[in-house]
Amino acid sequence: MNKLQSIFLFSILLIGCSITTQAQNSEKQQLELAIKKQFRYPMDLSLKKVTSLFAIRIFLSTDNKVDSIQTSKHTPEKMIKQLTNTTYLSDINWENIIRHKIQSGESVIIPLAAYYDSGENVQLFYEYTLDDLYNFNGRNDIISNCTIVPTITVPYRVYH
Repeated sequence: MNKLQSIFLFSILLIGCSITTQAQNSEKQQLELAIKKQFRYPMDLSLKKVTSLFAIRIFLSTDNKVDSIQTSKHTPEKMIKQLTNTTYLSDINWENIIRHKIQSGESVIIPLAAYYDSGENVQLFYEYTLDDLYNFNGRNDIISNCTIVPTITVPYRVYH
């Protein structure tokens, strides 16, 4: 009987973990889709086939909403207004992404990479440092109370 109970408890635990992982993956996919829909790479940079690596920092309220968004040092100037508009992220359940109840002052950092997709797997990358990527308003003060999610890559093509 003890072995049967162990198998039963293990099965319940496995199902619970599977449901949690599926919900989290679904939320991350929804976040990636929302960002890619909002992402409009500037034409002047795309014509030059420039690669950009930057991040957005999303400040959350305790009621699971976006308070504000900051962009990092190398965010293309023409993208700042569209990326700091909080409405495109209003349907995201942030607690599913960070996997705990949101605390006051908590933030999520999302690194973004835009690169020219030539179809030949050749990209032009400029040298960036971690300090550049996580430099918000001239400061690197992100260590406390923050979650960093995996980088979202956005390939683009130039159409003539």
